[in-house]
Amino acid sequence: HNTPWQTTLPQMLRKRARPNSVLLPDESILVIGGFENYDTTKTPWEPSDHNLNGEFYTVSSNTWTITPQMKSYRGDHSTAVLLPSGKVYVGGGEHRLDVPGGGGTDYEIYKPPYFFKGQRPTVSGATGGLPSTLLYNTVYTVNHAVMDAPFNVEKVVLIRPGSVTHNSCMDQRCIRLWKISQTSSSFNFVTPPSSNWAPRGYYMLFLVSNAGVPSVATWVKL
Repeated sequence: HNTPWQTTLPQMLRKRARPNSVLLPDESILVIGGFENYDTTKTPWEPSDHNLNGEFYTVSSNTWTITPQMKSYRGDHSTAVLLPSGKVYVGGGEHRLDVPGGGGTDYEIYKPPYFFKGQRPTVSGATGGLPSTLLYNTVYTVNHAVMDAPFNVEKVVLIRPGSVTHNSCMDQRCIRLWKISQTSSSFNFVTPPSSNWAPRGYYMLFLVSNAGVPSVATWVKL
């Protein structure tokens, strides 16, 4: 898309070490969990150091926003992944004071702000008319239900499913697909040019409205 790289980002609103970060369908970023102080002279899991709030980075405004608090601390060896529903699974973590032994096996489900911004796009049928396997550099059409004004489908994105270890998911990708044309009930797009843009494998395909609200994902394979 010939979009220049953003080289300077504002600092997050809270210090945090060992958080999880999750790419979302509206192209925002959720950073969640971790602790504020990484001081080798003290234990990093003291309650005053826990970050129970997450933060969202919004590209359009270049700003961070604090999220509501989680119920439990999620630090070392915790996990956060995007679900096909558009919600975020956050679970596990060590050095917990609320469970025996400090290791947590519970989880929480977080609903990002886009769930409260209006109507969700709905893919027609199981796949919107898409084949289960998509070819590179090829035009496809995904069919969807007509949305009520003022909402419409603005973009289609591919997101790689999460695979987190030690607070890191190095395979994360959010790829906005190039729009060719659209009608009130269909969206024509072209897939990435090659595996240099999107490695082969499975992806969640989301329709995203002009309010930033995603559909439930359709699984496709490149």
